[in-house]
Amino acid sequence: MTVNGTLNFNPGTYTITAGNTINVPNGGTMSFLGTDASDLVTLKSSTTSAWNITKNGTVNASWVDVAYSSSSQTITAANSINEQVAGISTNTNWVFTASGAGKKWVAGASGSWNVAANWMPPAVPTNTDNVIFNSSSVFPCSIASSAQAVSVTVASGYSGTITQNAGLTLTGALTVNSGTFNSNGLALTLGSYVQSAGSFTGGASTITDNGNFTLSGGTFTSTSNTLQ
Repeated sequence: MTVNGTLNFNPGTYTITAGNTINVPNGGTMSFLGTDASDLVTLKSSTTSAWNITKNGTVNASWVDVAYSSSSQTITAANSINEQVAGISTNTNWVFTASGAGKKWVAGASGSWNVAANWMPPAVPTNTDNVIFNSSSVFPCSIASSAQAVSVTVASGYSGTITQNAGLTLTGALTVNSGTFNSNGLALTLGSYVQSAGSFTGGASTITDNGNFTLSGGTFTSTSNTLQ
C-alpha cells in the first residue's frame, strides 16, 4: 500500500499482515489518531513477525497501542502503549513519549497494581502514566500500596473490579466507562471525574476532585465522608 495523499486510522483494532509494507512517500501523510484512553487505535500483526512502514512522508501517532511494527524512520507516539515481550519492545523505530505514556492492565489472574508484570509495558505505573483497563485483562486489580498516575480509564470491555487498599492520586481524570471502581474508604485525589457506565463505590474517606465532575450514566455511590 502506498499513501500518496492522506490516510487516517480512526479508533479501532487493525490487524496488518506480517511482512506487508505501508509506503508513505514525500508528500504523503498517515495518521494513527486515537481519541483518548477509551478509544485507542490498536495496531497488531497477523503473527509475531513485523509489519513495516517505509516512512519518507509524515506519520502521526497518538493514543495508539502498537505491536510488531518496523519503521524505516522514527515515529513518535504520544500517550501510547509499546507492546513488549519479556521486557523487549516488539517495535522498531517507534519512540513512545515518557510523559503521558499508556500503561494497560494485562494480569493473567486477580493481581496487584504494584506488580510490574501485571502491566504492559511491564512496569508499575508512575505519575507520568495514563493507566488503562480494557478487554486486555478483565481480572480484578488491587492497589496494594500508595499509587500515582496521570489518569485512570476503565474502558468498555473491562468487567472486573479495581479496589483501593491504599491511597491513589491522579493529576488527571478518573474515567469509569465499565466495570467497578471501589475506593474502599481510602484517600482518593483526582484532577477530574467522568463516568458514563459501570459502578463507583466511595466508602468512608475523603474524595478530592480538583476539577470537573461529570456523571452521565452508571452507578455512583459517594463517600459517607466528604466529596470535595
